[in-house]
Amino acid sequence: MFKRLAAMTAGIMLVLTAGTSLAQTVSTPTPSNNGAGGIMFDVTATNAVTVTGLASQFSVGTRTVNIYTRPGTHVGFSNASAGWSLVGTTSLTGTGAVQSIPVVLSEPIAAGQTKGFYIAQASSSGIKYRDGTAVGAVAASDANIQILEGTGKPMLEFDPSSNFTPRVLVGSVTYSAAPAPVPTLSEWAMILLGLILAGGAALYIQRRQLIA
Repeated sequence: MFKRLAAMTAGIMLVLTAGTSLAQTVSTPTPSNNGAGGIMFDVTATNAVTVTGLASQFSVGTRTVNIYTRPGTHVGFSNASAGWSLVGTTSLTGTGAVQSIPVVLSEPIAAGQTKGFYIAQASSSGIKYRDGTAVGAVAASDANIQILEGTGKPMLEFDPSSNFTPRVLVGSVTYSAAPAPVPTLSEWAMILLGLILAGGAALYIQRRQLIA
């Protein structure tokens, strides 16, 4: 009897944890064939997500990397810092390959919405990327997000004189998807668990009394 109770309890625990979200990563195509000081690109959410990390390809050498975001697309806002927020700064040593940027992000994007990202650093050739087909075209996607083709920038951040388009991030976007809401199911599962345990205990006591 207690084995059956354990099995039922395990099933209920699966229900209780059904809403747990897991980190997922979408990577853009490689290899790179171009590069400059920075890359701007948009991420559009099919379902609500929170962007937690970025990766990019950097040339060999130590550099300071800044990450900016803005609500909506970066298109039309690549030449000035107005509307952009600096959300992370780090020092890293480029390896020449795609590598994670050691900045923990928490950038929510609602379903159907877009957010612009800008990976910038003070070197004219520090960030590697690919030539694209059209700004705003989908470079990579999964069921929850689309990474769109964007804009390359020179060494000076938000330089109004230079925009290299279209350019594609060579790297990845890591995010967590919003868990499916299951509050009512969880409440009933807890009630059911309590009833099962109480009923099992009552049956056990009754059987002991009959045996005695």
